[in-house]
Amino acid sequence: PNGFPLIIGDDVTVGHKAMLHGCTIGNRVLVGMGSILLDGAIIEDNVLIGAGSLVPPGKRLESGFLYLGSPVKKIRPLTPAEIQHFIYSANNYVKWK
Repeated sequence: PNGFPLIIGDDVTVGHKAMLHGCTIGNRVLVGMGSILLDGAIIEDNVLIGAGSLVPPGKRLESGFLYLGSPVKKIRPLTPAEIQHFIYSANNYVKWK
């Protein structure tokens, strides 16, 4: 009753064995395989979370960056090509369904 909702935006790809727990994910996000996103985490638009990363409770990931690690750290800005790939990736996963 007092927990956090799970909210997922458009054109989001969630890798195998990722765990999304009470977090908010914006549009055009790729969550890498085995990543864990915990309560109250906010992932803004156009974010790439590398495989095996841990997003701690309440952490906000700023739009337009690659994040890696446990806990995640901002690594570098995303290129326009990487951002464009989010839409392709999301559509491709839907085709496999």
